[in-house]
Amino acid sequence: MLHPEQKQKGANSTASLSQRTAALRTSGIYKLAPEILAQIFVETLPNRPLGIDTRLPPLLLLQVCRLWRDVALATPPLWTTLDFAHPFKLDGPKIFKRWITNSGALPLTFVFETTDFSGSLQQEHELMCLLLHHLDRFEVLEGEIGQPFWDVLLADGSGTHTPISAAQLRRFEFRDKAHADLQLNVESIIQADRARASIHAPELRSLTLQGPWFLMPLLDFNVRQLYRFSLTKIEYEVPALPPLELIHIIRRCENLREMDITLCEEICPDSLEELDPISLTWLTSLRLWIVPECDGAEKFIKALNIPEIKCLEIRSDDPGVHIDFRWLEHLLEKRLTSLVSLKLIFMDLDPPGDLSNFSLWSLGSLESIELSGGFIGNRIFEHLIPQSPRWTTWILPNLHDIKLKNIELVHWTDVIEMITKRVAYTEPSAGSTGALEYQFVVQDNSGCFEENSRKIFDHLQQETNGRFQFRLIQPGGDFDGEEV
Repeated sequence: MLHPEQKQKGANSTASLSQRTAALRTSGIYKLAPEILAQIFVETLPNRPLGIDTRLPPLLLLQVCRLWRDVALATPPLWTTLDFAHPFKLDGPKIFKRWITNSGALPLTFVFETTDFSGSLQQEHELMCLLLHHLDRFEVLEGEIGQPFWDVLLADGSGTHTPISAAQLRRFEFRDKAHADLQLNVESIIQADRARASIHAPELRSLTLQGPWFLMPLLDFNVRQLYRFSLTKIEYEVPALPPLELIHIIRRCENLREMDITLCEEICPDSLEELDPISLTWLTSLRLWIVPECDGAEKFIKALNIPEIKCLEIRSDDPGVHIDFRWLEHLLEKRLTSLVSLKLIFMDLDPPGDLSNFSLWSLGSLESIELSGGFIGNRIFEHLIPQSPRWTTWILPNLHDIKLKNIELVHWTDVIEMITKRVAYTEPSAGSTGALEYQFVVQDNSGCFEENSRKIFDHLQQETNGRFQFRLIQPGGDFDGEEV
């Protein structure tokens, strides 16, 4: 039995809590209209997915008070991203059902990484069942799929089925790691009639596939509507489509703006005949991953017609085997007059003979170049040194953003002269070009970039009041890393 004093103390505490609650309800945030409070809640969501967690919105909002819980549950925009891309400790199927209910009729995003999903295999299987059952609600699917996805998709053993509707799907970005599981019969998936056109996605605009590319035949979509297509990191030797069928699909992507593709034997076999032109007249960004031993890739590149290309990246798919300049030269023969950004990764750039008519010099619109991991002949840098302040006599006159990452055997004196003269000759008082802003980024794991060179560039940066920006990146870091 409680002592009278304890009873009085409990009563006082209850009264005090009631008073505080009453005070809170008269405070500013409780006076807001529910729709205003709902908008504030939406603004609390992170700009990028951070996973589903009780310590983060929207689940966190349910724990504050009854008002917040009621408003959060009645605000569909809070529940449009199902993100399983981070360590996940909750009940996945239960979370999925809650998001489906709370999001109303809004289109959804699904992000999934099997390596970070801590639920049981049974939970993952149930989650894939729910996903495919509600696929018509999703406009974005991205992440990594494994064995449970295929088990659910191919559960119907009859060989005939009605395609799953994905009427709102606009972006499909998946990596398939299921082939690593020995229980998965890849050839049976590829050959099964029921695997073709399993998902009907009439509004698909962006398609990204990594790993084995037998996911592609599963999708029934209009290739002419694609604006982005990516097919990279092919890890299996059993293609889902004959090479010519895939090339024909690419040729029909007449509205494509971005393409990222690995040119390997599965896509461009050595037996490939000379191709008719592949005209991608709206393409502005192209990244080519070239398998060095794939001779058929050269025929694919020669067939490309990309008159509006602005950003181009060519790289060896194998960092241990460099590719030579001929891969770029085939494209430069088409005169890429709109190109502003060029990245050459694991490519040796040291053409023989006279460089006065070198095809690279035709890129008069080029503003940015990144050279990474290859060998660059020092004659390249010598030709880029301005011989006079007259801008019209320069080679690549618009070039003002230069990145060099672990280039072999660089003569830094030539690079220093090239940079300092270009910066000096484009001072506002020096001529017609005005005050161009220059950026120079270096990473040199070999240690050949001397402290004296750094001091020169640091001094130039101070003299130009920031018009010239210089960064030296730590060994092993990326160009977005910290300065040394």
